[in-house]
Amino acid sequence: MGLQFEVTSGEWLRDVDAIRVARYLYKGIVFANLLFLELHPNFPRLYQSGVVYKFAGTTEMVTMDVVFERGWGSCGHLSAWRAAELIHYGEAPEADLAYWLQDARTDLYHVLVRLYGRDGSDGVYEDPSALLGMQV
Repeated sequence: MGLQFEVTSGEWLRDVDAIRVARYLYKGIVFANLLFLELHPNFPRLYQSGVVYKFAGTTEMVTMDVVFERGWGSCGHLSAWRAAELIHYGEAPEADLAYWLQDARTDLYHVLVRLYGRDGSDGVYEDPSALLGMQV
């Protein structure tokens, strides 16, 4: 069974709302990746998988198995995979996704992994895309 979501842009969906929708959908992808890891405990870790960064050109939500099969992923794909494995393996159980505006002219956002400090404070950000070939 596959799932497909289509959210059109239009007058009813303001840019700020579109970003909020994307954030929730990416959280859903992290959750789906967690379920996948429960069923596939020997699945390769992101940084050992051979997957590379590639700009997708659109906000497409896919799970880690699809990324692995393709051999590439965008910043959102890679960050959702990395956050899921950090949570799954107990390395950063509070890992989450973070977003920053990369280009205000095109409303292009970049997705990262946010790792919280043990005291609950903002810890550090990890950028799987940069580690897997994105030019920064």
